[in-house]
Amino acid sequence: MSNIKLFESKHIRSTWDDAVQRWFFAVVDVVAALTESQRFERDYLLAVIDKNLFWLTTAGWPYKNPFYYGRDLDPEVYVTREYAPLAVRMKAYIAYARAIPGAIEQIRGNLRPPLPRTYIDNGRVIFGGLASFYATAVPVIFAAVLDEKLQEELRRANAVALRAVQEMDTWLAAQQESATEDFALGAELFEEMLRRTERIDLPLARLETLGRQDLARNLVSLREACAFFLPDATLAACVDAVNANKPAGGAVAGARRQLDVAAVRTAAAQPAAPVAACARRSLSAARPRTQAWL
Repeated sequence: MSNIKLFESKHIRSTWDDAVQRWFFAVVDVVAALTESQRFERDYLLAVIDKNLFWLTTAGWPYKNPFYYGRDLDPEVYVTREYAPLAVRMKAYIAYARAIPGAIEQIRGNLRPPLPRTYIDNGRVIFGGLASFYATAVPVIFAAVLDEKLQEELRRANAVALRAVQEMDTWLAAQQESATEDFALGAELFEEMLRRTERIDLPLARLETLGRQDLARNLVSLREACAFFLPDATLAACVDAVNANKPAGGAVAGARRQLDVAAVRTAAAQPAAPVAACARRSLSAARPRTQAWL
């Protein structure tokens, strides 16, 4: 059999291994044969793998930072994304809730006290937030499902999940007595983090210089804006005034009113109407973001 294969009109060197009965191909030839879009996909995949490996192995977050598990425990996909009818998503959430105790057991088995104090604090935000969400938001979100058998399954599964995250929060609170201040990555590891998770390959001193230059430009722009907005106020007072200017009822309510205004203005424009309606449905389905664990 030939040791040269053709792929997209490119020659790929190969060799046959009788022991395992498989062809092996020269990686450099395969990469060279990729199209521009295929090379981009490959590079993107390698970047994601490198990022995950940094937090998993180099930084060791699974063993000392409860925050590492926050995204995997997030139930958002079941409660805010309308990928299926509510009853179907309710069944998926029940399966998720039933798996929570096992996940919590594994997380506690991975963590190796003593833990850094800031990591404990972040962990308590995550698990305390989950407990609050399970107890208050979940029953309301699925209340429209009128299947009583399914509602009973939800109550049981949710109670088990709630107890598990509450126990995890209690366990983390107990770790505060032995907490350390060993949370900083340090300059060398921070530089490696930027390279492997953000593909930023610049010395920290250069990054600091660029950051300070950007800060100076932004401060000039901010002073100019504040001189127009509140001419006689200090910069701090100007920023406080802007931060205090919130829509009545909160950000979601304010956005909903803006959509209503936009819908009126574009009532005659049919292509724009579905966009406003879709956004309004998304806002209506949004769960209360009482937890700060994202």
